[in-house]
Amino acid sequence: MISVCFLLLPDTLIMDVAGPAEVFRLANQHLESRGKPAKFALRFISPAPTITSSVGLAFHDIAPLPDLHQLSQRGPVWLALSGRSGPAANIIYRDPVWLEARIWLTRYAELFNAQANSGCALLTICAGALLLADAGLAAGRKLTTHHDLLGELARLAPGAQVLHNRLYVDDGNLFSSAGITAGIDLALYCVAAVAGEGIANATAQSMRVTRRRHRQEPEISPLLQYRHHQHQALLRVQDAIEADPAAPWDNTTLATIAHVSPRQLLRVFRQQLGMSVRDYIEAVRLDTLAQISDIERPDAHGLRLAGFSGSQQWRRARARQAQRALTRAGKDDARPTKMTARR
Repeated sequence: MISVCFLLLPDTLIMDVAGPAEVFRLANQHLESRGKPAKFALRFISPAPTITSSVGLAFHDIAPLPDLHQLSQRGPVWLALSGRSGPAANIIYRDPVWLEARIWLTRYAELFNAQANSGCALLTICAGALLLADAGLAAGRKLTTHHDLLGELARLAPGAQVLHNRLYVDDGNLFSSAGITAGIDLALYCVAAVAGEGIANATAQSMRVTRRRHRQEPEISPLLQYRHHQHQALLRVQDAIEADPAAPWDNTTLATIAHVSPRQLLRVFRQQLGMSVRDYIEAVRLDTLAQISDIERPDAHGLRLAGFSGSQQWRRARARQAQRALTRAGKDDARPTKMTARR
């Protein structure tokens, strides 16, 4: 059995805990339905016996912080650090509960370091990575967090490799995720690593998670990711494509909307977005499809609404976007490595 310990602090985001916890609970249920033993023992721990969550719901009779050395003698320990609500200043205000949790965490640095071979692992969900960094356990590691907190994470852990625009990152025995729903993706990834893809897929279906996302997929939708500029001509083009992704867009039509020449339009896309017009249209169509259909097995109606003529065109577009994501990931990582979950 793997002891999955969720550390709860005041203002803990409920979804950071409930989402991944349900993944592990349902994974146990599917294992047992197939005649296999449950694999995950859920524990909820805190320096305080009662804490109030981000939405005002209180948790009572929470177990105290355990001795992880003793606990790990009975089997692997996965320690899940969940986020707190608000900006960085509200998350890291170092109240007594935060300080006690930080001090407790530092006692087990060797249990979770990159060279540890204990089977124990750290899971950070959303802003939970900030506690890890504040405790000094992020130095020399690759990790991510919510996009609003990436700068704060880099400040707290200057020796870490903070990766941007990732759903989740696997760095040996440290698994970190970006936002609330990315914590579910990360938990499914961890389930697949130790219980197999079949159990992870069945768990995702039970949760009605229609799409188990890959760690290299961007955290932010293309509808937001490529809006960081103030170029008015490009914004007009983006508005038009996003309003009707299924339209038969061509460079001449889009250049007319932008009030520039087709050549100038291509130049603007490269300069402002680092991609071609076709790449952007495909990204919007794939994102649209993800909202209206099962991204793994889209039906003809969903494909048509998103702007794909058929499954073959969709598969080609998806392959191109996946390659672009891998290329971007390689640029983000100073030394690209293959990160695999420990079985």
